[in-house]
Amino acid sequence: FFSSLWVYMSARFRRCKACHQVKAIADFHCNSSFTCQSCPESPTDLAASDVFAADVAWHPHSAGKVTDGRCFGKPAQVPKRQEDNTVKDREWKEQHESQSQEQEANERKEQVYKQRKEREEREEREDRERKEQEERERNEREKRERKEQEENERKEKEDRQMRELQDMKREEYATAANAVVEGGGSQEEVGAESRSHTEKDYAEKCCKQVHMDIPEDEHTHFKMKTVAIVVAAAGAIVVAIVVVIVGAIVVTIMNAIIAACAVALGVAIAIAMAAALAIALPLAGVLAAVLAVIAAPALAVAGAIAIGVN
Repeated sequence: FFSSLWVYMSARFRRCKACHQVKAIADFHCNSSFTCQSCPESPTDLAASDVFAADVAWHPHSAGKVTDGRCFGKPAQVPKRQEDNTVKDREWKEQHESQSQEQEANERKEQVYKQRKEREEREEREDRERKEQEERERNEREKRERKEQEENERKEKEDRQMRELQDMKREEYATAANAVVEGGGSQEEVGAESRSHTEKDYAEKCCKQVHMDIPEDEHTHFKMKTVAIVVAAAGAIVVAIVVVIVGAIVVTIMNAIIAACAVALGVAIAIAMAAALAIALPLAGVLAAVLAVIAAPALAVAGAIAIGVN
């Protein structure tokens, strides 16, 4: 076993005579070299003689030095290897430069595409904003023109009604005057009849003008505001009475915590009534209703607490 191991180790490893380190055969200059590749070959171990002169010319690692001549491997073509390395380095450099130029070209193309994309998006956004602005201005202009047209139509309608009314009044004046004249009345009676019709017409005109100044919707809203205030006051009184009674009963029968819950429930009901009135009534009526309905539960809370404490 040890013999076989020694043969195996001798065939695979060798001690360098220059640095005295045991290294693998592949780490030496050649199979018959006595120095490793880390150390230069030297003929110090062998004497120069004519016997080895023929080996000096072709030995790949001799570099003009005498060797033992026992290197049976094929001589390495060192100049050829150096030339191949130079060609490979030049090709790699050219390829690297080509890749760098291609990468720079791609980056420039990407930058140009990005700039064009941003410019297109900016132009599209500006175009969209301009169209939206034009649409808003057109809508406002149409709304204003429609409002002016409705106002003009309303004025024309009022003027036409006023002219028709004046025509009717003139016909009535003429008919009354003719009746007085045909009945044998004097000029003073005709003048009195004309003045009475004139005063009546003036009163009707003033009354009609006042009603025309206030739109029909405002009349309806005014009525609804009045109804809202009355309903809010009545609802507030009812809620206050119910909350006071319920709070007093609960405080008397149970404890203050449940009474507080009952009072909170009453306040919630009052606020819900106020919200319902806010949805159903105009703004001024809503304000009065909210104030009345929220003030009543506050008074109810005070009354319930006073009754509970007593």
